Amino acid sequence: EMNDFSIPDGKNLNDVAEITVDGVNPSITKVESEPSTGTLSLGESATISIYFNEVITLADNLSFKLSSDADKAETFDIGSVGVGADDDGNQVSVGQYTYTVVADDYEADALYISTGPSGTVNDLAGNEVTSLSIPGDQELRDNSTLKVETIAPVITLITTDEGTGTYGEGSAITVKVNFKNGVAGSAEPVVMGGSASGTITIGTGDAANGGTARFTEVNPALSTFVTG
Repeated sequence: EMNDFSIPDGKNLNDVAEITVDGVNPSITKVESEPSTGTLSLGESATISIYFNEVITLADNLSFKLSSDADKAETFDIGSVGVGADDDGNQVSVGQYTYTVVADDYEADALYISTGPSGTVNDLAGNEVTSLSIPGDQELRDNSTLKVETIAPVITLITTDEGTGTYGEGSAITVKVNFKNGVAGSAEPVVMGGSASGTITIGTGDAANGGTARFTEVNPALSTFVTG
């Protein structure tokens, strides 16, 4: 009767082969952009990076849509991936796309990305998926506040609460300027006849389309400034 089933030194399975069991399917973990803040204008670019949970290979292109407006969304494909690292420093695959702003692109809120029809994704163990989604808390708009603006602001109306009259040097006149396609937080220097001048500052609380800006500290310097 044999009761000793011990394995001799150097004769175990891990001495003759390296076998790793991987039952985890490939997935997207997060989407980021560089730059991640600010506003892109016509001709400017941003690199969008799509991170996976492990090292993968692509059998087909992966399709994505950029923009929250389905009618104007830009569809792009990723056909290859590079090497990157996750938050713990582990090696993972990263797909990248360079987005360049063209005429009429507009995104007042942060850029948004969604998955389209996907190709086949495999990891090194052969696990395969054909449908991908982006985690709800790791979408592009969660990691980036990047906006897009190519439509020039247009003044639609200029008003003031001051009465009609002539104002002398040192007078301060507040003028309200209504914009279409204005961008909250922007500023434009403006000269209003004679030597009167001021700076329009659009408040951060104003709507991006149709915000109200204000002239402050307008100094007519003895020139006549007619309101009303």
